[in-house]
Amino acid sequence: FGSSSQQVCVRLEIPDQDIGVSAGARSLVSLFTMVIKTDLCAFTEYRIFPGRGTRFFARDGKAHFFIGSKAKSLFHQRLKPVKLRWTQAWRRMNKKGKTDESAKKKTRRAAKFQKAVVGMSLEAKSQDKSAKLPNKGGAAGGAKKDFKARK
Repeated sequence: FGSSSQQVCVRLEIPDQDIGVSAGARSLVSLFTMVIKTDLCAFTEYRIFPGRGTRFFARDGKAHFFIGSKAKSLFHQRLKPVKLRWTQAWRRMNKKGKTDESAKKKTRRAAKFQKAVVGMSLEAKSQDKSAKLPNKGGAAGGAKKDFKARK
């Protein structure tokens, strides 16, 4: 019916010290996996396991599978799942849950560079700036140097 069905694998393992199973039999048991077919709720996008949920067939023949009466009721009220905080659609829209550190957007820092002023070269500008630097801070600058010298 629904193309959104998934399969969940459950591996069965038996510890050999409990029941005295031989190594060959134990490897045979661990090879078998139990496959559980699950569907997705049409509204909440939660996984529905066998024996749960209700299926609704619309007039156009589409089948909708709901996890519970709450999801079914909200679907028939034509509420958008994106507007409800507890649905997976809302979490996807607001970028909650699964986040990869590598996928996060990296912020770019503006690189500092010197521009030449008309009538003054870059070298002359940098010399002018370095000449003004020791005077910067006045008495506070001198106090800082004294404090560092004492350490």
